[in-house]
Amino acid sequence: KNNLADKHLKILEEMPAATGVYYFYNKAKELLYIGKSKNIQKRVRTHFTSLKGKSLKLQKMVNKVRFAKIFNINIHFICKR
Repeated sequence: KNNLADKHLKILEEMPAATGVYYFYNKAKELLYIGKSKNIQKRVRTHFTSLKGKSLKLQKMVNKVRFAKIFNINIHFICKR
């Protein structure tokens, strides 16, 4: 049995296993969170699974998430000073 809510399963199905930036929004289309990852799908899954032991602030935010947008980054680069 999967412990993910239906709303979170739908979001995960749309997430690519690619490098990029993701944005979480609530029902009123207000931005809740911006994250980045080398593997967006894997990182977003960590937000939606096993909330036990995570901060109350994170738990509340995850429960408010209704949809997400992504921005794929296909180019890897190094910034040097």
